Amino acid sequence: MDNAPIDKIDLERYLGSWYEIVRFDYSFERGMEQTKVTYTMREDGMIDMQNTGIKDGEPKEAKDKAKLTDMPPYCVSRSSARFMAITV
Repeated sequence: MDNAPIDKIDLERYLGSWYEIVRFDYSFERGMEQTKVTYTMREDGMIDMQNTGIKDGEPKEAKDKAKLTDMPPYCVSRSSARFMAITV
């Protein structure tokens, strides 16, 4: 799988719901199933992020916000993490 960041992001394609098929082993998602993240554009230009999944039979949710950087590789800067490269 090529997981190199893309050269330019088409934000309309990026917004919406993404279901995880494979993921890096992040500690906060360890043991979760049926994981999904939904990206929604806000009026202020920020992006709302809603992460959901099932852990130990219980639904879990985490919300965050992000913004698109203006320089390659056009990463989304998250408030809870340094950055997240877009690999659509």
